[in-house]
Amino acid sequence: MTIRIAVFDAYGTLFDVAAAARRAAAEPGGAALAAHWQALAQTWRDKQLQYTWLRAITRAHADFWQVTTEALDYALEAAGLDGDANLRARLLALYRELDAYFNKTYLPASRESIGWSELPNGKEWYELRARQFTTTPMTPDEIH
Repeated sequence: MTIRIAVFDAYGTLFDVAAAARRAAAEPGGAALAAHWQALAQTWRDKQLQYTWLRAITRAHADFWQVTTEALDYALEAAGLDGDANLRARLLALYRELDAYFNKTYLPASRESIGWSELPNGKEWYELRARQFTTTPMTPDEIH
């Protein structure tokens, strides 16, 4: 069998889908969006997914950009910002240049250490889990 196409959903995993709204809110003239950008970004993404699912089950497919634009229009209206054509255009432009989620959002918020033992009560938690999910009387220190 020859693989003809591969599909990977990068949005929300590799790309920060909230970046466009966050960046627009931080720009000069973004005051109207500043109080709403998080809710707008969440509604935008939710509608993007919902519209995609609805179109899939009704076999009324549309390209990614059409779904993204329709979802933004819904989110802007829900936030009371649907009359601002410049904001709409700016958000769509910024969406074409999303930040990398892992490098810009996830990794900076991550802790430096690894393993449960580095968390508060982590060593005790790890010992409990070792007793619960193994049949050995050995402690994690003895196992490792």
